[in-house]
Amino acid sequence: MAYYSNYGGYGSHLSAPGGDISNPPSSYCLSSYSPLNPWAPGAGWVFEIGTSMASAKVSGVAAFYFAQFPTYGPEAVQARLFETAEDIGDLEVFGHGLVQVNFDG
Repeated sequence: MAYYSNYGGYGSHLSAPGGDISNPPSSYCLSSYSPLNPWAPGAGWVFEIGTSMASAKVSGVAAFYFAQFPTYGPEAVQARLFETAEDIGDLEVFGHGLVQVNFDG
């Protein structure tokens, strides 16, 4: 868990990769196309790190579940996210675990 992430108490419910600031740039995440990014002169894809990279992965898996299971409401998608997460350690630190896409019905 990155030092800048929230965890414990009211922290994370799920974990997702967001890059590792201690190992640049090989552990950064490929991010969105940004013509105005000051760290990447000109237009192009950029590598970033942070909780914003991780939250997009969780949102994407949730969107997949909403599309895969159209009768699911928010609570059912949340339950599916928690059930399919890979246990990676302490619940207080990593929440239910590392978000995973489960293609099984």
